[in-house]
Amino acid sequence: MVALYYVANTLKIEQVSIDHIYTFFKAANWPVPADLPNTLHQAGTEGWLDTSDAKDIKVTPIGENLVEHDLPRQSKR
Repeated sequence: MVALYYVANTLKIEQVSIDHIYTFFKAANWPVPADLPNTLHQAGTEGWLDTSDAKDIKVTPIGENLVEHDLPRQSKR
């Protein structure tokens, strides 16, 4: 969710694909899920993403609310 949200909203990439998300995970030095397409599809079944087009994955309003209001924030040290 965070990766897609960042790529779409901060980097302003209009059509986000699985390749964009994979590249973000690598750049952020995060472990890539074993089956990234399935992981994204699962987030879609939760209503957080629209995965109907693998070349144009979108964050839904529910997903935006998750990232903006519900995910834990990093503490400032």
